[in-house]
Amino acid sequence: MCARLDDFLNAFAKLRTDGSKKHWTGFSYYRSPYKPLLLLAVLDFIESGIIVRNFVEPSFELAETFQNYCALFLPPERKVSMSYPFYHMESATFWNLRPQSGQQHQKGLAISSVKRLRQLYLGAQFSSDLYPLLQMPGHMLTLSDRPMFRPPESRFWPDQDNLAWHRRERFTKM
Repeated sequence: MCARLDDFLNAFAKLRTDGSKKHWTGFSYYRSPYKPLLLLAVLDFIESGIIVRNFVEPSFELAETFQNYCALFLPPERKVSMSYPFYHMESATFWNLRPQSGQQHQKGLAISSVKRLRQLYLGAQFSSDLYPLLQMPGHMLTLSDRPMFRPPESRFWPDQDNLAWHRRERFTKM
């Protein structure tokens, strides 16, 4: 595997996430799953050809896919919005937000809806050296045995059968 891709895979596994034992269970090693699940949804869109250039629009379709992944791992009563991890993924070196024309990026916002996110931001881009690596065939298989939460020796990426089911259900309805 390419050394640069390995660097990004490690960055994926070390996403800055909320680590409150009050809010998160041992299932996610007491870490918020939102950024990893959003990243998984985006990577799924790249692999399936829905995202074909280095630009991630905060679309309602992406939000729905993110919510579908969350439904696989979180209790049904837990309300989720893609807007929060989409905005806060900026803390990762590979994610760059693109503000709407005439807007400037503002740090520290609490964006609670996709509608508000879309008012402020056109979307996001991966770093220019990462995006070509994500277009390589089979990148999801490379990621499938990588951890998304700490401890690193524990696997988080969903079982491949669950991913296949999700893709069949999600992408046949588009």
